[in-house]
Formats: sequence, structure tokens, C-alpha cells
Amino acid sequence: MNGGAVDIAAALAEITQKERVDIGTYCDRMITQADHALDEQAAVQQPALKALAEQVRTSRTSLATIRQQLEQFSAQLTTASTNIQKLQDRSHSLSDQLAQQQAEASELAQWLETCVVPPSVVRLLRDTPVEKDLHGWVHAAHTIETCLQSLNEYEAKQNDVAKGGTARAQANAVAEQSKYLAITKIYPYLLSLFEPIRTSVTTTLPILQFSVLLPHNQPLYEFLAMHAPRIAAEVQLAYINAARLYYETAFRRYTRELQRILQRWTEPSVLVADAPRHPEGLFALDRLQYAQPTASATALMAYQGEDTHFHASPEHVFHTLAWVFFDTACSEYAFLARFFAGVGMKKTWAPDAAMPTESMLSLSEDEAQEHKAIVTRETWRQVMEPAMQAFADFRKSMLALPHVPLLSHLTMVTLTQELMRVAQARHCLVPELESALMQHVLETWPLVAKALDTEVDAMKHLSVGPRQGPPPPRTGLLELWGAVTASSTDLTRSGHTSQALLHIVTAYAHMYRAIAQLSSSEHEGMLMAGLTRIHAEMARLLREYATNTYPSHKDGTPPDALCMQIHDALAAHTNDTLTTEAAAWRQLAEQLRT
Repeated sequence: MNGGAVDIAAALAEITQKERVDIGTYCDRMITQADHALDEQAAVQQPALKALAEQVRTSRTSLATIRQQLEQFSAQLTTASTNIQKLQDRSHSLSDQLAQQQAEASELAQWLETCVVPPSVVRLLRDTPVEKDLHGWVHAAHTIETCLQSLNEYEAKQNDVAKGGTARAQANAVAEQSKYLAITKIYPYLLSLFEPIRTSVTTTLPILQFSVLLPHNQPLYEFLAMHAPRIAAEVQLAYINAARLYYETAFRRYTRELQRILQRWTEPSVLVADAPRHPEGLFALDRLQYAQPTASATALMAYQGEDTHFHASPEHVFHTLAWVFFDTACSEYAFLARFFAGVGMKKTWAPDAAMPTESMLSLSEDEAQEHKAIVTRETWRQVMEPAMQAFADFRKSMLALPHVPLLSHLTMVTLTQELMRVAQARHCLVPELESALMQHVLETWPLVAKALDTEVDAMKHLSVGPRQGPPPPRTGLLELWGAVTASSTDLTRSGHTSQALLHIVTAYAHMYRAIAQLSSSEHEGMLMAGLTRIHAEMARLLREYATNTYPSHKDGTPPDALCMQIHDALAAHTNDTLTTEAAAWRQLAEQLRT
């Protein structure tokens, strides 16, 4: 037996001994007591258990009721969900129909806006002259153009032809009638704008072109060019005739007055060899400014021809006419390229936008490319032919003038070549303009070459004492026949050899500097060849002076000093040609000094 059982057995033995009963009886009595205690406890808890059981039965009944209600509610939810889905489908269908109707309404509104000419535009075309409301007419032209384009695009998408009485047919009819009505009123209006050009030369044509015609009326011409090309061609022809008459009258009057001014100019053609006799006859270097195509030089006015005391140099007169002719040619080309383009009405139009002055005389690179194949050379030639003829006649009369100095011719030919460069930069160098300018260059260069030869021949006829080198060329009739020997002018006969050489040296340096300043890459070779020949003759004279005269007349200017005078006159400039020439004279001075 384990320890627990021993203890229980000991305890039972003690209790039975104390109670004087056996173990079985004691155990039965205790069991009975325990049963009575449980019965009493059960009796006490029985009401609570009955209540709990009642609650369980009630809860089961409630749960059954709730379950039934939930089943009913679930059925109702299923029905409601079905109805909601139907409503949603209906709503989506209505939304699609509404969106389709809105799209159709928007398309219809856009069609009405772009394809139907507004009543206000129709009333304007019918009741208002163009000159009374120019901006309104330009807007109307844009509106009609937009309507016609939209109608054409719309009809191209349709599978059938618009039937009479339909909105499509009515819109097409109104647009076409509006177009023809606009054409019939724009045509005489544009012709009337050219009337001031045809009737009076006091009208400033560039102002009319770039302040009236181009910014305000060019859209109307574009409208004609798009929808009535033949009428637009008549407008262009009317302008050509009016502008041609204007330029013919203006340039004829202007060149006549310039001829008067030119005839008053008297100037001896002083050669370098003639400097001792005409020391004051040097070409004024400020006249070289007329070789540059700038407006800074004072332009000659026509009224100055009436002043019998007013005179101007040939290159000044030529500069004025060439500059006026050149600017007129560029301005006219720029206007023709822009106004008569006829490439379609621009979407943007700014009638109040000011055009810069430089734009009146040139085209941008984009404009030049855009209008290159539109404005024909023939149109420009027809307009500018009288001006080109007047310019050609005037320049020929200038070339025929006797005793024009070499530097004067060279100044004018340099100006002409510079004008061609400017025209190219302006994108206005049409072949006819280039030909008109180049013709002057081609006809002037022989005169320049002849003048250089004359300078060389005159220098060859000079000597200082016994001549060094070959004799001068024979030019006289008797010399060519061999009747007399070639003659030369001996500067020692004047008794003032040093002074004469000083004048010649001064004139030589003056001429050399001026020619070098006017020289350019195109004709530098020919000019330098002539100057080299004159240089050789000038060096010969100084060597003759150093050998024949100066040793016996020490009171005169030393030969090396004369060379250094040329050097000092040329070395003051940064021109490479002058620097090289100055170095050559310094070298000769050193040779003569030793």
C-alpha cells in the first residue's frame, strides 16, 4: 500500500473507533448525507435552470425567426440588385445617347460656325463700301475663305451630292454668292488705290506701298488671287502700269536736274606728273566717302539743280542717283514679293503692326526662299524698266565726260560693286538689277585702265637730267613716222628740281593711298599692276635726282628724304598694301642715303 491509502485507512479506523460503528455503516451514512446535500443544492438551482432552459427555447425561436427574415431580406436584396443593374444599364444607355447627341450638336455648331457665312458678313458685303470699313472687309474675306474651305472639306467626305433646299445646298449657295459679291467690290477698290501713283509723282510710293497697300490691303489681293486669278492678274497689271509711269516721270525729272548740277562741275584732270604745275589739284580724299553705299553722304535734291551757284563732284552726283535707284529697286522687289505673292490668305493679320525701315528694302532669307518662284523677274523688269533706262542714260553721259579724274572713276566703280554686295545681302539681287550695275562696272574699268596708262606714260616723259632706262614711248604722229626723236620733260630746266619732285612725291603718295583704299579683291591685281609701273617711274626719277642733280645742289631736299616723305604718308595707315609700299620706299631711301 502507498502512503495515501495508509493515511485514509488510519483515519477511518480512528473515526469508526470514535463513533463506535463499523466502516461500512459509516460510509453508507456519509453517502446518504452527500446525496441529501446534492438534492438540496439541486432543488435550490432548479428554478434557475428552468429559466435558462426557457431562455434557450426562446432564443431558438428568435433565431428561427431571424433566419426566416434574413432569407426574406436576402431575396429582397437580390430583387433590388437586379432592378439596380437594370437602372444602371438604362442610365449608361441614356448617357451614350446624350454624348452622341452632344457630339452631333457640337459638330453641327462647328459646321454652322465654319461653313455658314454669318448674316453680319452678308450685310457688310451688301451695304458697306470697302473703303468705309476696310478692317471689316478683311475679316469678311477671311470668313468667306474659311467657309469655302470648310464646305469643300465637308463635301469631300460626303457620299452624296447636296440636294436643293437642304442646309448643305443653301450654305454652299450663300458662300459662293458672298465670294462673287466680294470680288466685284474688291476689284475696283484695289484699282482706286493705284490712282495716286498714276496721276502724281508727288505721291511717296514707298509710303503708299508699305503703310497702305501691304499692311491693310494685301489680304484682299490674296483673296482675289485665290478665287479670281484673272481679276488678280488685272490688278497686278494695273499696278505695273501705274508704277512704271510713276518711275518714268520721277526718274526723268530727277536725272534732268542732276544733269544740270553735273554740267556745272569743272575740274582739271591733274596727273601725278603735272603736280609741279598744279600743286593744288590733288583729289580731295573726303570724296572717297562716295565709294561706300551709305546714306550718310548728303543726297542731292532735285530743286538744287535750279540753283546756278550749286555744284557737286561727279562721284557725288553718281552716288546720289545710284543710291536712289538702288534703294528703289530693292524696295520695289521687296514690295512685289510680299504683295503679289498670292500664296494663300495668312491666318494671322496685324494691320497696325509697323514695318521696320530695313524690311522695306530687303527680304528675309525665309521670304526670299518662299517668294523665289512666285515673283517673276519679268514683273520687276516691267515696273523698273524706265528707272533702269534713266540710270543707264545718266551713267553713260557721265562716262562720256572729258577729263574725269582716275580716282573719280574708281570711286564710282567701287560704289557700284558695293551696291551689288548689299543687294545680295538684302536678297534683292535680281539678274536685271545685277546686269544694270555690272554694265557700269564693265564700261568703267577700261577708262580706269586707260587713266592708269596715262599716268604711267606721263611719268615716263619726265626725267631729272640724263635719263636712266629706256626712252619714253612715241605717241605723236611725227614720232610714229620717225621724223623726230622721243621727247621728255627734264625737271632740271625749271631750276626748282627739288620743289618739283616734292610736289610729284606728294601727289604720288596721295594717289597711291587713295587707290589702295578703294582697291578690293576683284580688281586689286589690275590696279596694283598699274601702281607698280608708276612706282618704277617714281623710283627712276628719284634715282636720277640722286645721281644727276643732288650732288651739285646740296641745298635741295635729299633724295632719301623724298623717299621717306612717301613712306611717312603711307605708313600712317594699317592697310597691308600701303604698309608694303611704305617699306619699299624706306628701303630705297636707305639705298640712296648710302
